[in-house]
Amino acid sequence: METRKRKLMINKAGGTAGKDSVNYRVSLPAPWVKAMGLDRDDRDLELRFDGEKITIEREGGIRMLKLVELREGGEKTELVEGTLEVVVNYLKENEEIYNWVQDEDPEIELPELENIETVRELEAELEKVNLGWWSLEIFD
Repeated sequence: METRKRKLMINKAGGTAGKDSVNYRVSLPAPWVKAMGLDRDDRDLELRFDGEKITIEREGGIRMLKLVELREGGEKTELVEGTLEVVVNYLKENEEIYNWVQDEDPEIELPELENIETVRELEAELEKVNLGWWSLEIFD
């Protein structure tokens, strides 16, 4: 288990809150948030308080994705299942899955996988190697 120390941020509340109302916030490390499968499109959390400790979980549990190869005729092959980080790492470690498309069309740009932070960004990168009759798709 990794531990980090943080300061509690306290801000004056706005809107219809009372004049002495405040909001409390804490900053979460980006690698932790990514590991939980959270991103701009999926950021719902479930908070629990037992009187001493606050627990933060992704609503509905960890978001598991499936990377699927779709081929002509509707044939599907599930390549890997895991968090966004697991799927991206799988693609980085197995470039042969998609780099062959340049044999079909040397002008095709291959996916850039270094700075993927959301499922939407990964889908946009995989769209680069979509041949119509063959593609890599992400499913929840």
